Amino acid sequence: MVQPLLAEQVAMVERHILQGEINVSAQRHRVHALEASGKEAGFSRALLATFQQSLAMHYGHRAALLREIAE
Repeated sequence: MVQPLLAEQVAMVERHILQGEINVSAQRHRVHALEASGKEAGFSRALLATFQQSLAMHYGHRAALLREIAE
C-alpha cells in the first residue's frame, strides 16, 4: 500500500518540477528582457530566486521519495 502512494507522490513532484522549470525559464527571460531594455529588474530577480529555491526544494523532495522507495 505504501509503494503506490509513494509512486503517486513522485508523479506529483515530477509535475511540480516540470512547472518549476517552466517558471524559472520564463522568469529568466523576463529578467533578461528587463535588463536588456535598461529597466529595473530587482523585483523580477528576487522572484526568480524564489522560483529557483522552490524548484530546488522539489528536487530535494523527489530525491527523498526515491530514497524511501529504494529502501
